[in-house]
Amino acid sequence: MFLKNEYLESIKDKKIKILYEIVSNHLNYVRKLDTVDSLNIYIKDILSFINGYTPKDKKFKQLRKYFLYAPLNLDFLYQYTKIKIEYLENPKLRRLDDLMIYFEKQSLFGMLLFITDPKAQIHLEPILLLSKIDKIYETLLHLNELKQTNQIHLPIQLIEDYGLEIVLDKNVYLMNDRFFGVWNLFYIKLNQLLESLKPKMILFDDLHQELIFNYLSIRKDDLNHFQKTLKK
Repeated sequence: MFLKNEYLESIKDKKIKILYEIVSNHLNYVRKLDTVDSLNIYIKDILSFINGYTPKDKKFKQLRKYFLYAPLNLDFLYQYTKIKIEYLENPKLRRLDDLMIYFEKQSLFGMLLFITDPKAQIHLEPILLLSKIDKIYETLLHLNELKQTNQIHLPIQLIEDYGLEIVLDKNVYLMNDRFFGVWNLFYIKLNQLLESLKPKMILFDDLHQELIFNYLSIRKDDLNHFQKTLKK
């Protein structure tokens, strides 16, 4: 459920690759934080960094060391952290549309693109598509893990409409026909979004096109492997 350095293997420039790995590590760090206080500490540190001061934490020293090797939109890292606080304080989503908005705002891969793409504001639509694709992959691969760890995963309306049942002693969904009905709903949505993305890929520069293709290829392999385990 975190960004992996293998997604970045397509980047040939060693210094840019290291920089993107550092950004990924920051995103993964924020993803792990689960209290408002810890998130506010990070917000204070990232704002200090943006304003020219380097916090003593190792991850900020690393970021400063490689910061100038490629343009970064670090305001998005600040926004990602700030929005996470909002969802931490109000974690229950009612409708599927609410979940899609959450996906757009809290996708790690989408946020990596927002931070590293110099034309992110122009590429808003395809990056938001990729954000939803990223989080749907996460849902398909880790739905019960998200449930078990009390993370945002499904809207209340969808749970009620499908009548999902819970294995109480494990706090996971019972993997029956109702569960797979929801799973298939997201699988269909994923393929629709992937089709919508295809004509928009040309908008990205070569580096980010390769990054996205590599990411999508790895996620596709992950899902194919997961589907095989479901059939056993």
